[in-house]
Amino acid sequence: MRVFTNLKVGVKLVGGFLVVALILMTVSIFTYMEIENLGAMQDAGSQRGIDAVEAMKTNASAVTLYRTIADTQLNLDFEGSQTVWAAAKLDMEAALTSVTKMADTPEEQTWAKEARDAYDQVVELYENRMVPALKAANASTPETLKMDAEMDGYISALVKPLQAFANSLLAESKTGDQVFDANKLGLAQTVMVVGVIGTLLALAIGFVLSR
Repeated sequence: MRVFTNLKVGVKLVGGFLVVALILMTVSIFTYMEIENLGAMQDAGSQRGIDAVEAMKTNASAVTLYRTIADTQLNLDFEGSQTVWAAAKLDMEAALTSVTKMADTPEEQTWAKEARDAYDQVVELYENRMVPALKAANASTPETLKMDAEMDGYISALVKPLQAFANSLLAESKTGDQVFDANKLGLAQTVMVVGVIGTLLALAIGFVLSR
């Protein structure tokens, strides 16, 4: 204690100021880092929500594929159907590519692969078997009706994993929001506690240096 007592007033004031400044700087750095972490959490949760919306749009592309297949059988307008089919394929392939890129868990990667495999089966059945059979008969036949039943299974196999994928992203987004809210509350409480401790410590240091 004699060391502090024998110090000049100016030295005590400067020392006390530096200690308090150090405390404030530490609290500020801690708060900044935690706010940055919260920002990253919020961005990640928001992105998963956006990804979920995009994944759900993929189902619309699958519906367009199925509608084109049905129209081909009913109307036998092969030229018109081919134009719509080509556009629907481009949309579906772009959507599946996006889904594959968004998948970041083993389950999501499995769903993305299942959807891609089902899509390939849809394309193979429609282009290589169904359309040639319809063109040859210029009408629906028991053979094409059987293919249609097979197609139903492939379309279902395409839609189900895409829906599961979208639900997974929505769940991740919801969980991210909950974690964000919990961490935000924890940060507020921590900053409050650290601020109180820093203030008490600063007062204690001031008291010691003033003696």
